Amino acid sequence: AEFSNKKKDLEKFLANSNYFLVCIGNELGMARYFISKELEKKNIKPLEVISKNAYFDDKKLLGKGIQLFPNSVVQTGAKVGDYSILNTGSILEHDCEVGNGVHIMPGAAIGGNVIISDFVTIGMNATVMPKIIIEEGAYIGAGAVVNKNVKKNEVVAGNPAKVLKKIEHKFDLKFFK
Repeated sequence: AEFSNKKKDLEKFLANSNYFLVCIGNELGMARYFISKELEKKNIKPLEVISKNAYFDDKKLLGKGIQLFPNSVVQTGAKVGDYSILNTGSILEHDCEVGNGVHIMPGAAIGGNVIISDFVTIGMNATVMPKIIIEEGAYIGAGAVVNKNVKKNEVVAGNPAKVLKKIEHKFDLKFFK
């Protein structure tokens, strides 16, 4: 594979590519999602990366361009949106709904019936209790224990998780124009 961050190389890459994978993690799920959507417009197909040691109940419930790392678990009835990442040892329990461009970091445990909106990041070893709603763009700190709903763009941390601040997500696609 060739790597570049130069705009002049983009057209060459696009002309010679049939498939793509956007490897942007952490809190940059919005960037991963919108870059992927632009690449789709160029008639390049997303790759999925699913470890042979990952478990999922029903592949039809997994979005395109998904990345499931070793020992990640997606239980019965859980849905995962496009271009989301479930990192090593993360657990998504039954009947959860995960939006697009979400990153669930290593060791995070998400209880059953949780709703996670687009572009959420859940930190390493965080725990989200069952039936919680996490709104778009929220960031859950490492080791947090979330026992209450989290509003749009809130950053929460601690046990129990408390709001630290609000953040704003910005992303510009000028590289593709």
